[in-house]
Amino acid sequence: YAALSIASSIWRIPLTPAGKQGGDPELLNAMYRAGSPSLSLDGGIMAFSAKRQLGETIQLAKLDRAPVVSSTLRQGANSRPVLSGDGNTVAWSGSTTSYIMAVKGDEPEVICRVCGRPTHVNFDGTKVIFEAGHSSKAEELQLGGKGQSPRPLFHIQESRQWMQASGRFSPDERWVAFSGWHEAEPKRQILVEPITRHGAVAPHQVV
Repeated sequence: YAALSIASSIWRIPLTPAGKQGGDPELLNAMYRAGSPSLSLDGGIMAFSAKRQLGETIQLAKLDRAPVVSSTLRQGANSRPVLSGDGNTVAWSGSTTSYIMAVKGDEPEVICRVCGRPTHVNFDGTKVIFEAGHSSKAEELQLGGKGQSPRPLFHIQESRQWMQASGRFSPDERWVAFSGWHEAEPKRQILVEPITRHGAVAPHQVV
């Protein structure tokens, strides 16, 4: 017989202005059996998932307090919460459905019923990038939000389709960085593309 025990937790490390380690790693209290942290733009608020007696939950913590104390935002939400830049909106996925919700008590709104996980929310929580999740042969990034029908974020006009995952907005929301690869090729690249009006992107626009 064999036994395996895994206990995930969340740590933080202070950084210098140059991006180097500026102190010792710190285990955040109340973050036992927690994961998938997502920060607001100023780093003061964090959404994360945590396993509790009633199942997996979305928790919200204010990191400018000492000690850090978290509160339950949503019960039964089971996959990788993503926080908006202003810290007021959170998106997440459950099974094949993605949701968005204000952190101050609104009911969740469905933004996609057959899709993968959200990967980024813009600053004011009006736009969400999420993975389509239809099949491995048609993997693409989609754009949605409150009251919006999901649509493909962009289509690169090349003979071979780019598989797309892990999209993130630039701060001005005019560009998206994502992981891209061609089907049956193991090599992945980090691509940067503009968001165009009709979603079409020419090869020379890809960075």
